[in-house]
Amino acid sequence: MSALTALSPLWRDPVLRMACGLMVLNGTLWASFGPFVALLAVQTFALGDAGFAAVMAAATLVGVLAAVWIGIRADQRASRRRMAIGTCLTAVAGLAMMTLFPSPLTFVLFHALIFPVSSTIFGQVFTLVRLAAATYSVQDRPILIGSVRAVVSLPFLVILPLWGLALDRGVPLTTLYPVALGFSVLMALTVTLSWPAEARARWEDKPSGLSIRAALAELADPALALRIGALGAIAAMPALYVMTMALILTTVGGRAASDPALFFGLVAGAEVPAMVLMPFVGRRVHRLHLLMFATGLSVLFLLALPVLAGSALVWALIVPLALSHGTLLTVPITYLQDLLANRPGTGTALLSLQGLIANILAAAAFAGGAWIWGYPAVMVLGALIGIGGAAVLWALDREKAI
Repeated sequence: MSALTALSPLWRDPVLRMACGLMVLNGTLWASFGPFVALLAVQTFALGDAGFAAVMAAATLVGVLAAVWIGIRADQRASRRRMAIGTCLTAVAGLAMMTLFPSPLTFVLFHALIFPVSSTIFGQVFTLVRLAAATYSVQDRPILIGSVRAVVSLPFLVILPLWGLALDRGVPLTTLYPVALGFSVLMALTVTLSWPAEARARWEDKPSGLSIRAALAELADPALALRIGALGAIAAMPALYVMTMALILTTVGGRAASDPALFFGLVAGAEVPAMVLMPFVGRRVHRLHLLMFATGLSVLFLLALPVLAGSALVWALIVPLALSHGTLLTVPITYLQDLLANRPGTGTALLSLQGLIANILAAAAFAGGAWIWGYPAVMVLGALIGIGGAAVLWALDREKAI
């Protein structure tokens, strides 16, 4: 089967087509806020570094709790459309608040509470994609899921340069909010008009029947917790890349502030074909082997970055890094969903738990490494954490990969 044929359901299937559209809109929101939240917090709303850190910590916790709760509730009732509509309307309400009444208080309310809840639409869309992909062959499902994930990165190639151009011409940074409001309204309309009602779905989606307590107890299963923790340790390396890239290129490498932006953009662009490619490779290579391969590339990147930061050779790291991220941003989705195959909402919510673990470990590596010996030590600690996660995952699943 050709790649074009395998990908054709993305534009032929109305549910998958809608999912791709939602991911483009969601990626647009992420691309708009991601690089500028720190500037808004510290400079525009004068919260300071400590205030910004507190907002981000709260946002991480709220996002994880919301994702798990929504996943469990949606599985309980097998009622996903209503949850998705409510989530999108939450974003509309929060962005309207920021557009009409911008202040430090509304900033904290939006970014610490409202935006993390509304961002759970990302996982809800993947739950829907998981259900819709179940009507296709087992070989095609990872390709469809991985390709939908790749769509999220496309807006970064366009939105970031446009915002950079607008801000250079004096557009106020708070203009992000009314523009984002427009995109959130489009998301709410798309979900309301196109998300399939449960009664008309072509797949089977049975209510789990589990209580909240029983579902949470299931998440505490040691085998499940170990796998989530191991994947979180591996994912700490991409998280550390985001934290430290600009600092290492400018302080260790002595580069201009524009170089990190260019590096980020080139990596994001190269990640898209890598994310589409990896599910095809996964037809011939077991996903555990793919995760080990991606871990190795990330380890090499972290160790090489401080050494090559001031050299032209640093640009050669883009391709292996994109290949690694193309695996680490796609393969864990189906891996975690398969751990709770009968509860797709809760299974997708495991991504949030993995992300929480990754962020905690990355922050610990950053703090510890900076205290020991600066940014090179941060990279070494990050590499060791990734290797440790890969070792645990290999010990747990190696028999399945033989």
